[in-house]
Amino acid sequence: MVNARCIPSSPSWLNSFYIGNLIRGLQAEGITFDLPADESGDFLSARWLRARAGRVELLHFHWTHYHYTSDTWRRSAMELDKFIGKIALARRLGYRIVWTMHNYMPHERTYPLLHFAERFLLARLAHAVIVHCEYGRTLLQRKLLRSDNVFVIPLGDYSPYLPPLPGRESARKLLEFEPNDIVFLFFGMIRPYKQVPELIREFQFVPGDNLRLVITGVAPFDELRNEILDLARTDRRIQCELEYISDEQLALYLSAANVAVFPYRDILGSGSAILALSSGLPIVAPRMGCLVEWITPDCGVLYDPRPGALAAALQQVSGRDLRAMGSAAQARARRFPWEVMVRDTAQVYRRVGEGGKG
Repeated sequence: MVNARCIPSSPSWLNSFYIGNLIRGLQAEGITFDLPADESGDFLSARWLRARAGRVELLHFHWTHYHYTSDTWRRSAMELDKFIGKIALARRLGYRIVWTMHNYMPHERTYPLLHFAERFLLARLAHAVIVHCEYGRTLLQRKLLRSDNVFVIPLGDYSPYLPPLPGRESARKLLEFEPNDIVFLFFGMIRPYKQVPELIREFQFVPGDNLRLVITGVAPFDELRNEILDLARTDRRIQCELEYISDEQLALYLSAANVAVFPYRDILGSGSAILALSSGLPIVAPRMGCLVEWITPDCGVLYDPRPGALAAALQQVSGRDLRAMGSAAQARARRFPWEVMVRDTAQVYRRVGEGGKG
């Protein structure tokens, strides 16, 4: 039996869609987890590593930049040195290291050289690396020079964990959309790399009185939030709800929408894209990263990032059979069962755990 710790590991992560359900699924596969009891403290301290050595066998890293990114380059470099030192200590103490490379670089690339150094060193220190698509494997080999013990495990279909989706007709009545409206939906945390202002600008070039654009999600950056609201006021077809929404509210929007739109500046994997497919929504997104492997022509439109391309993709998809595309989107998500993702991850844990100590 493998006893593991996921990092990030504060208790609040158990409520997250991906980490929480992954841990619970792995527990059902016989993996046990060392779970902190409270939110405070360093969950990867040298004291903890020494105290748990021999009892916790494996550390699974997901998003890592928060371990070292600080307010200055110098302080971030010092924190990065500490972080890498703790991973090196963990290896010396016999821990096995697994890293899931969700993205090649952090989305907010505040210190590009430090970010590259961290990724390069983590690729050296990990006993195994998980990526969510073949392009991720290629990127890992080409950019970070890592090719051994790399496992491609696609993100799983989220539908088993979605709250019940209301019917489209009732959802539209509640949200005050007309039956013949074509509703484009952006959802998720609003951060600069997601280019929501660019989405609004491009949408404004797409004709159609029955087109609607809904933007929902927390916008933590005031300047970005104000820019989005100012742009949205110029087009009555645009609706913004820039705040936290519950899973039930999100289900309402997913049911009412026809198409999900994710105009990323750069991306490797996207949980939001898998959630949209799982909910039966075709996708408009740039042709990059794992999206090329996940989104087929029958369930989405991928565009090459250049001026006007997003507007053209929105116009193109609005003229297609969206009901058929929605069915194809849901069928596509079913090709990546969540339980298979969990089972394959458990197999990586066991394989790494059997590799011996050191």
